[in-house]
Amino acid sequence: TEKGYVIYYKVVIDKPKGSFFGSISDEDPCEYLIRVNTEAQFEFPLVRIKLIQDNVLQIGSNIQGLANLGPDLLVADDKGFLYRISWDGLLHQQLTLSINTLSYTTSLSSDRVFKLHKPDLYAKYIEFSPLLNGIGIIFSDGTSGLIICETSKFEPQQCQCIVIQPSNDEKIWKTHCCVALNAIYQLLAFGSTNGQGLVYYIDELTASLQLAFKIQLSVENFPDLVENLGALCSMKWSPDYRVLCTLWGNGTFAIWTVFGILLHCSHSSEQSINPMEPYGSCRVIEWGPDGYTLWVSSQKSIISPSTATDDDVELPIQNSSQLLLLNFLKSAVINNPHSGSIEHLLLQSEDKVYLYLSGNQQSTNGNNNGLSISVGCDVGWQVIQLPQLYIHNNWPIKFACIDNTGQYLAVAGQHGFVHFSLFTRKWKLFGNAGQERDIRVVGGLLWWQEFIVCGCTSTSENRDEHTSRYEIRLYSRLTNLDNQFSNAARLQSPIICLNIYDDTLIVFSYDLHIMLYGLERKDGKPGR
Repeated sequence: TEKGYVIYYKVVIDKPKGSFFGSISDEDPCEYLIRVNTEAQFEFPLVRIKLIQDNVLQIGSNIQGLANLGPDLLVADDKGFLYRISWDGLLHQQLTLSINTLSYTTSLSSDRVFKLHKPDLYAKYIEFSPLLNGIGIIFSDGTSGLIICETSKFEPQQCQCIVIQPSNDEKIWKTHCCVALNAIYQLLAFGSTNGQGLVYYIDELTASLQLAFKIQLSVENFPDLVENLGALCSMKWSPDYRVLCTLWGNGTFAIWTVFGILLHCSHSSEQSINPMEPYGSCRVIEWGPDGYTLWVSSQKSIISPSTATDDDVELPIQNSSQLLLLNFLKSAVINNPHSGSIEHLLLQSEDKVYLYLSGNQQSTNGNNNGLSISVGCDVGWQVIQLPQLYIHNNWPIKFACIDNTGQYLAVAGQHGFVHFSLFTRKWKLFGNAGQERDIRVVGGLLWWQEFIVCGCTSTSENRDEHTSRYEIRLYSRLTNLDNQFSNAARLQSPIICLNIYDDTLIVFSYDLHIMLYGLERKDGKPGR
């Protein structure tokens, strides 16, 4: 708070006895399920969430920012200190960082380390990234840097700050006001008071921060907007780090690719959900899970109703607050990059898949009796809704892929996966719900002939060991989805990504190993 208090709230989830049911009707997508033990109906429990004040801690100075370090909170104040406090409200005095005693450098490869002797300097914006193991920081004089530590404890004696080198460009030097960290691409995005966005990368050779590119709305596309943007006051990377949302002081927001290409601007001609209702002046932006949604808090000026008929009478204007939820689609190759079926377009949302089949795709029915139909001839986009019986417990969609014929689709959520035939318009789920919960697809999902290949972790409750097991699994679409018809290969570490070239499976894992597997059909157990 402005008076130096940190207030803790406990989130209480109350599940009352009441619930409503989703039944399998003629209009429900669940009609098209194939599940051995499918239930007649499934429950949607009613959930109530309460916020209860749990604790209060007084820092004693004005708080400038908070960052979540996991086990602790990092609190920046206007006296030049970064405090470590626990979630129980305890202050770890021995872990307090001082801006003036911190070691600074422009490059970790350089021997030049210096101190900042500025008593009035403090951190006005901080953000922590556990994957980078660093803290992005904006100082009160407009300069910025990245605090790093050899360990995850961030002990004061082991911390060092890489600062951005001074620049002769007055438009970008000492103008920073916010920061957003991208762990996957190792990028630091800074917003400036003049409305520009500056994206720096971490140079692997010198371990310094180098300017990669700038983000700014062009005068050609937005002639009436650029001069009135104000400061770029907030920046948020999506949870998958693929796009960046920026918010300016005048309430305009925009969405960019990870390399600085503009995707959407709230001031454009397509600026409204309803053509008659603009976004208004946006104040807060926040991404939803997996980047499928963007929450926007905004204010709109509306004219109060009046009974006066005189045209010269000025009608009172009121500000109305609103909360908007914007939905996004993303390409299936974002989470699941592979070289298969690149001729088809596949987009995914939270619970739907959008498919565009290129050319005249001839598909054969599931009985392989030679009957062919054309499923991709000028049919446009197909919107395929996942069955509620699956997506209700496994929301949102994580991976999606289509085979080379354009006839079979596989989709994975939080647990397990399902596959769909465009010919029969039927979904096939795991017959055993316990087996479905045991599998979490993490490395990728793809097709090889009539087999579904997935990188997954398995945490079966039936085993004595409750540690995760990393596996590559193959399931046939011709059999029931069941582990007895699967083939598995054990790995030592989690899988990052999968790819297939002809009959060779390529696997890249977290222990930095690239493994090649030969795929071969053998007569014997069905489905292998």
